[in-house]
Amino acid sequence: MPGPGYLEAITADNTDYIQTRIARFTKTGIETVDGRHREVDAIFCATGADVDMIQPFPIRGPEGVLLSDLWRRPDAGGTQGSPTRFPNLFFVYGPNAAGRSGSVSHSVEVQVSFFARVLRKAAREGICTLQPSQRAADDFVEYRDAFFRSTVLTENCSSWYNGGKPGACIHGLWPGSGAHVETVLREPRWEDWEYTYLNRDGNWLTWYLGNGQTREEEDPASDMTRYVRDPSEIDLRTLHDW
Repeated sequence: MPGPGYLEAITADNTDYIQTRIARFTKTGIETVDGRHREVDAIFCATGADVDMIQPFPIRGPEGVLLSDLWRRPDAGGTQGSPTRFPNLFFVYGPNAAGRSGSVSHSVEVQVSFFARVLRKAAREGICTLQPSQRAADDFVEYRDAFFRSTVLTENCSSWYNGGKPGACIHGLWPGSGAHVETVLREPRWEDWEYTYLNRDGNWLTWYLGNGQTREEEDPASDMTRYVRDPSEIDLRTLHDW
């Protein structure tokens, strides 16, 4: 990241900032695609991250669709860290995950906290699979593209945010600030998701109603009348707390 001194270093008199792509390394230096050869004493390789979201290994959904094929489409995307047509698949720092402001650690914490909410819901409600609905994903892509058209990120240049393809959709950033994505994911829109349940053939409300009793009621050691106390056990100095 361009920290203090970065711009000063690349504009210094003893620095050449070369954007021409490298053709090959030679025994004495570097040759660029324009045929020019520059002799150097040392080469430090810092290639950075892959500018695309495509995985180098296959991830296939239940319909046989490859995630790499899905994410090569111009309307690729999902919502809230999960792609459509891939149940129970979530990504930390996946497409449109990180806000335009804030830090990496903050973005990761926001996403992991959201995943924890998803897991709690699945465990509590007997959910077998969940995935964003296609309508929710389409609406998110429509909002995302409209949002970024009002920013400089859609100008005709290549960047990490558009996969190195000028004019391509912005998939590297959340369409909003770091504070915005935190607010959105704090209260998930569960109606945007599609579910299957563990109890597929029976009454799906059994996850909610159970057997009509709480776990505390079935525990002989639990105290169901905590509000009742022996007067001798009450500290009069703290009576106002009651």
